[in-house]
Amino acid sequence: MKNNDLIQRTKIFADHCMELAMFLPENLLGSYVAGELIKSSSAVAVNYRASCITNSNKKFLSKIDDVIECADQSAYWLELTIDKQLLENKEIKCIIIEAENLINLLKTIRQ
Repeated sequence: MKNNDLIQRTKIFADHCMELAMFLPENLLGSYVAGELIKSSSAVAVNYRASCITNSNKKFLSKIDDVIECADQSAYWLELTIDKQLLENKEIKCIIIEAENLINLLKTIRQ
């Protein structure tokens, strides 16, 4: 997979999470989860993009670790959305699967 493909894929992942966050209930829990989901999923895209312009392997690997961590955090907030029944949306499971796929792909890149 080319860098540009993964840049686009992580951006789409963040976009899907942001769209989902807009439908969370406007209460304390919904607002908190929405904010954290937007923060972690956008960090997936931003940190991967940053990893592509680093000029050292050490910085690249550090950024990839950040991307993996943020993807895992995003998966957590998505799972919590299901656990707390904040949304009735089967799309959430598809986004969780994409987070897991990104994590696995990034782990192979890190090796």
